[in-house]
Amino acid sequence: MQTLRDHGVASPRSMPTVDDVPKAAGNNWNDNAFKTAHKRKQFFGVDQPNEPPERPVFKVGKNVDLSTPDVPLAASLNEVYQQSLGEATSPSWLSLDDKVLRFSAYFRETVNESSETDHIRKVLIHFYNSDNSIMISEPAVTNSGIQGGVLLRRHKVAPSMENKRGTRSATKAAPCITVNDFEIGEEITMYGRTYHIVDCDAATRDFYASLGHNLGPSLPYPTDQYFTEYRNRLEGKEPVRKMDWEDRDIKMGFEQAVMGKTFMHTPEEIAKTKRFLLDDKSVLMFKAIWEDRDSPHGDLRTFEVRFFLCDDTIEVIERVKPNCGRNAGRAFAFRRRLPKTKDAAAHAFDLTFKQSKDPNSGRFYGAEDLVIGAYINVYGRALRLWDCDPFTRQHCRNVLGVEQPTAIDVDKEYGIAPKPPPPNYPPPFNNFGTEEDSLGNWKNLVLKPPKQDLRRWMEFDGKLLRFRAKFRKPPTSEDADRTFMIVFYLGDDTIQVGEVAMRNSGMVGGCFLGRQRVKKYAGEGPLCNLTWRDFYVGAVVNIGGHIFELTETDEFTRRFRYQKYNLPYGINEDVVLYYLAQWQLTDPNTDLQEVVAIGNTQEPDETGRTLLGLMEMYNADHGGGVCMKDFVQAITGDAKRALPECEVEYTDSPSLAGAKADRRRQILAYSGAQKLQREITARGLTLADVHQLITTLPVSKSDRTGNYATNHLHVQFNSYQFFAACHDMFRLDLDPDEVEAMQQEFFPPTNKTMPLQSFITLMNRVKDYGGLPPLKPK
Repeated sequence: MQTLRDHGVASPRSMPTVDDVPKAAGNNWNDNAFKTAHKRKQFFGVDQPNEPPERPVFKVGKNVDLSTPDVPLAASLNEVYQQSLGEATSPSWLSLDDKVLRFSAYFRETVNESSETDHIRKVLIHFYNSDNSIMISEPAVTNSGIQGGVLLRRHKVAPSMENKRGTRSATKAAPCITVNDFEIGEEITMYGRTYHIVDCDAATRDFYASLGHNLGPSLPYPTDQYFTEYRNRLEGKEPVRKMDWEDRDIKMGFEQAVMGKTFMHTPEEIAKTKRFLLDDKSVLMFKAIWEDRDSPHGDLRTFEVRFFLCDDTIEVIERVKPNCGRNAGRAFAFRRRLPKTKDAAAHAFDLTFKQSKDPNSGRFYGAEDLVIGAYINVYGRALRLWDCDPFTRQHCRNVLGVEQPTAIDVDKEYGIAPKPPPPNYPPPFNNFGTEEDSLGNWKNLVLKPPKQDLRRWMEFDGKLLRFRAKFRKPPTSEDADRTFMIVFYLGDDTIQVGEVAMRNSGMVGGCFLGRQRVKKYAGEGPLCNLTWRDFYVGAVVNIGGHIFELTETDEFTRRFRYQKYNLPYGINEDVVLYYLAQWQLTDPNTDLQEVVAIGNTQEPDETGRTLLGLMEMYNADHGGGVCMKDFVQAITGDAKRALPECEVEYTDSPSLAGAKADRRRQILAYSGAQKLQREITARGLTLADVHQLITTLPVSKSDRTGNYATNHLHVQFNSYQFFAACHDMFRLDLDPDEVEAMQQEFFPPTNKTMPLQSFITLMNRVKDYGGLPPLKPK
């Protein structure tokens, strides 16, 4: 039975092989199309077998006859050079890449149709060992007419049959010129030109010596007859002397005499030219001023007058001040001779040599006419010279014999007062972020985060000053009994106000003001905020527009204030009363200095001596004249309390009464000013607009005229205009006491008017005014 295999068909259960597929198009499995890896063949590589074949080695120092063909110097050059240096086997182009042999040679160039027969051309032959290439260059020779450069570019040169040393190498082994063909004193022919080798450099000699061959000694170049005779002719000539100005003048005079025309310069012209050569770039500089304020749109303008000594010309430059409204031109008067009269103006551009014969030459300004304090006429402008530079003073003293006067004080003479720089106020805080961060962005161009006082934070973190407070002037009768707790955080000067809950009062206790910094008065920076020194028993502070009076404090706060003010904590009211009773001092108006003198006579103990020192320090801080009652009130921290023995005869001392009156006047004045500030803010007006409106009101009852509507800095208004604006324009309901306090505080007898700058400063100060100054300094 025949099977499929018998008919040449593979069984379906067995896979076909390569031999089973017919050799048809597309069935060649060895085709590149069926390859999975298409790596590019690498032709760069160095074969280094473990045991390289033995090659002829030439020992260093052995004299080898290179003229015999049995010595393959060029073939074994790579191996000999590598083994002499102890290197590993590598190709010649890598080991001999930096080895270049340089030979000095010459060739003769025939010159046709000339008196000279030939030229000696000196060349340098460079042989590159890496690839047996040759380059020939010719150095340039001065005054030879030959440019020099590369005569033969780098490439392999086939040896010529005319070479004495290259004949055998050309016929047998060497396809190009090799190191065998170079020898000092021999000739080598390349492209029909025969080069005579006379010398080589030291590196070339060392290279041949390392191969065991010593090159011959250096040979001199042959003499070039033509260049030798030419140099001898040049050396026999005298050197050419350059003509100076006197020689040129003589030559010009001789030529003019031959032509029959004479143009010789006069002695004056020669002297003027000589001065031009000597005084070139010498300039006298004067400062001048032009009084032009009488004319419409005129001004006091400053100039710089430059007098050029080489040709008596003058240039006037205007010095424009910044932000004056004028454009600085190139020059106020261009460089020319400045005429004194109108007739001489036509000759201002004449040549320098013509000035001596010009009848108008005396009508121009010279160096002797420029004196400090003198006037010069610059085409109708009278410029006054008021100063000069040190070089001008020295030149006038040494050359002209004129002593320049001292500089004129133009600021004093012309009434030029230097303007102060405009005030630079920080912008108001916009309640974004912190005030310190916003203030740093305004001061510095590069934004930096504000620095915190870490030492203070670590020392006072968690320490609080607590005070009980009430309204100083309750708005309603229901607010009179409200009690608040003010907490001052010493770590960051923040304040928190909470209200104490009271039953059946109708007021819900809790947080009255969140923890934040509170402004004492308008301004930027930490100095405008309330600090711990503004809080004590009896102090009046303004927090968020509410005026509080501090009534009580805790024990920690008392200890802290005593420690900060360096006061002994043991000195209290009972101790003071005890020692005053021992010293038999019951009159509260007794002078404190007298109390100290009496106490020192009683031989007090340690606590008594501490009390006397405290009294003496308090008296000195207040300038003397302080009574015993003021000291007791300062110790207790409450201005309302007095000695029990003196409650019936209680009267304030003059200093304390004055302080209380000043405090009450300030509270009333700033309260009225804050009402005005709120009205201005509600109407969307600026302080400059308000000042402009107030100045237009009548200045008094009898004089119903006002100033023109302007916001100039120097325009002022009086108290009558101010209170008329408060009542008539803003409809403010001011108490008579507030009006009187504002009159005394804002318009004192020494300054009865208020300019724009003072008005802006005042309103910014009362905008967020807080703690008033205490009754006593610390």
